[in-house]
Amino acid sequence: FKLINIPYDFKFLTELSAAYIAVVILSYVFSRTMGELFERLKFRAIYDGLTNVYNRAYAFDKLKEIFENSFSFKKTCLIYIDLDNFKQINDTKGHDEGDKVIRSFAKFLYKNFRKSDIVARIGGDEFLVIAYDCDSGNIRRKLERLRIVTEKLFKDYGISFSYGFVVLPDEAKSLEMAIKIADERMYQDKKLRKGRGRGLS
Repeated sequence: FKLINIPYDFKFLTELSAAYIAVVILSYVFSRTMGELFERLKFRAIYDGLTNVYNRAYAFDKLKEIFENSFSFKKTCLIYIDLDNFKQINDTKGHDEGDKVIRSFAKFLYKNFRKSDIVARIGGDEFLVIAYDCDSGNIRRKLERLRIVTEKLFKDYGISFSYGFVVLPDEAKSLEMAIKIADERMYQDKKLRKGRGRGLS
């Protein structure tokens, strides 16, 4: 029986093994780091940095899907929500307190819609909700109830919200039209309530 003659000394093989192990470890660390970085980038791409609800880009992408596949979707309600009297919080209590209110309101909206619905912050104090398989009557009653609860929860801040919604694809044939109608209805709601002495802004 003859041993195989390896033309390398023990020291070289030890260093080679150590280098191989180091490469494996570095590859693992790099892969894990890149994976975590990708997840963070993905999170930032679809979620609002202040509230952790969805952001404007994600909501608009979902709306585009609805119009591109309008025949395969059941009726969907696009709800445009704007906080009333929010500016006075920033003016009198500071932006940190304003951010706190925005985060709390976003969390409140998220908890009061279904997991399948999309709640997104699209501006300073403006939100969009995409409610799938909706009934317009039920949505209106739900929003009226949520408004009452909002006024109680945020009584110390004196805020409420105005809303407008559109049923898709029945009432709008394009994303631009849907946003325009919901926005106009929201301002009509705000104007009507202001006329009743709500003191909204």
